[in-house]
Amino acid sequence: PRCCVLFDVSLPDWPRVNRATRRRREPLPRTCVTGGQWAQLQCWLTLGPVYGKTFPMLFAEPRFALEMAAAAGWRPQCAAQDAEAGQALFVLEKGDGLAA
Repeated sequence: PRCCVLFDVSLPDWPRVNRATRRRREPLPRTCVTGGQWAQLQCWLTLGPVYGKTFPMLFAEPRFALEMAAAAGWRPQCAAQDAEAGQALFVLEKGDGLAA
């Protein structure tokens, strides 16, 4: 069988991430950041006064995301990238007839 996945990547805002790791009150744990590669942040959704539960969200540099996908056996291709907006969309493929 063949599998195709769309993978949307949002780049970390490195200046803010770095400030968050250095703040005195509730700093971002350094285990949640690998500078120049990725950051895992705790996020939540709101609707008016209602707040949802927190969930982890990965923000990764496109180059790093492509390297990790390839290392995991996926054939990655960049479908679109908007460097100004900090967004990238990848197509990951795996399966019969595809080179890993």
